[in-house]
Amino acid sequence: MNSHLQELGEELKQARERSELTLQQISSKIRIDPKFVEKMESGEFDFLPDIYVAAFVKELARLYEMNEELTVKRYKAARAGKALDQMEQEEAERKKAEREQDEQESESGEKKVVGDDSDFDEHDFYQSRAKQAARNRMAMIGGLVAVVAFIVVYYVFIKPDDDVIVKEPAIEDIVEDKRERYRTDSDGAAISDSMTLALDVRERSWVAVVEDDGRPIDLTFDRNFTYEYKALRKFRLTTNNAPGIRLTLDGERIDLPVNSRGNAAFEIDREGVERVDVE
Repeated sequence: MNSHLQELGEELKQARERSELTLQQISSKIRIDPKFVEKMESGEFDFLPDIYVAAFVKELARLYEMNEELTVKRYKAARAGKALDQMEQEEAERKKAEREQDEQESESGEKKVVGDDSDFDEHDFYQSRAKQAARNRMAMIGGLVAVVAFIVVYYVFIKPDDDVIVKEPAIEDIVEDKRERYRTDSDGAAISDSMTLALDVRERSWVAVVEDDGRPIDLTFDRNFTYEYKALRKFRLTTNNAPGIRLTLDGERIDLPVNSRGNAAFEIDREGVERVDVE
């Protein structure tokens, strides 16, 4: 196992213990499953796509009054199997090498321009310029052909029939969304009138869920995976594999009104579930 991730997980655990927060209080405050906190504290950070894990790391650092930006940088370095100072040193060395290479190329170009003109051959000079211009034209033509080929392949072979495009949010967007849209009481407990939508994935599926009127939470789940969402009024769920998932709302099983695979959207509230148009 990655020793740098284990070290970061242990520091997060110690920070939680110093803060005297229970797993349930953390879950209520930043909308994270307690078992995900336990996984991170044991050095396991691969339970969700990196963008969401990084958001959780940043929120935990804020909750524990740690340096948020530094903690996220340490997490990204640890994911690469490196300590933060090692990654920063390598980055500095890479930039230094690039600057030195640029300076060498610049000096080499100046020497060619300022050099002795006694061996200058006008015919060779213009012939070289013509060859370079031809190579540039060929490169431009090749680039245009590649772009056209990609567009054709995408629209003919790749682009799905139903356009369901959800832009992956930035870490800051995920964090701010969770801060604004979920309220807790003075003890850190979740407000009692919120609804919990539990997702039990039986087959690999793509799922996008909007809690109330927030941003879509767009994830691809492997089989045998569970995840929970919370909202005050309603959920909007879009998936490409409705038969491959099971849903419960506040512990009660609900069935999606579709039996075939393919992009489909539903609105779910305490009154039931309704199929809606895919946006």
